Amino acid sequence: MIAVAMQAAEPRQRVMLPLIDLTRIGGNGACAQAAAIDGWTAEAAPGAECVYAIGHLPVWSKGPGAMRVLAERGYVHLFHDRAPQPKHYVARRTARPWAGPVRPVRVARQVACLSGHLAPAMEMLAEAAEMDLACPSNAELAEALGVTARQAAYLVGCLVRAGSIQVELVVGPPFRIVTIVQSGISTGGRA
Repeated sequence: MIAVAMQAAEPRQRVMLPLIDLTRIGGNGACAQAAAIDGWTAEAAPGAECVYAIGHLPVWSKGPGAMRVLAERGYVHLFHDRAPQPKHYVARRTARPWAGPVRPVRVARQVACLSGHLAPAMEMLAEAAEMDLACPSNAELAEALGVTARQAAYLVGCLVRAGSIQVELVVGPPFRIVTIVQSGISTGGRA
């Protein structure tokens, strides 16, 4: 029983993780990289301690941020040791089994394919040019094609990049004149 009490009173051995100096970018301290923190957490035995940062750090420091995430998940217990100067940020490994780092997964949103709308957009612009009408606005193209005005603007840009049309912006109505490159016909509206 006495031996158990003696072991508890012994100071724990701490590992100093490799630190990156942050004095030039907003702090007067240094911290470990997130990869080093994940590696130590995966390998450390319950009760092991590491110094993952020293000094005063900016809030955006990634190493301490990664350690806070591990503390929220129950893998480590965080505390400060103010005896050494500069102050040491210490993590103690808990008994929770390591399940690997959890990084937020970026999920792409569903984007409608607009390639099927390029030909109808080109037809509308060519028809306006042949009839010497003002160039349809993005809103008019959008309504006719069943897309948003931003998507209609994107389609016009695609046609410009493909070399099918040329767009000239003018002050006042009709605001833009589209020239069909193959035929050389322009939408009306020039004064």
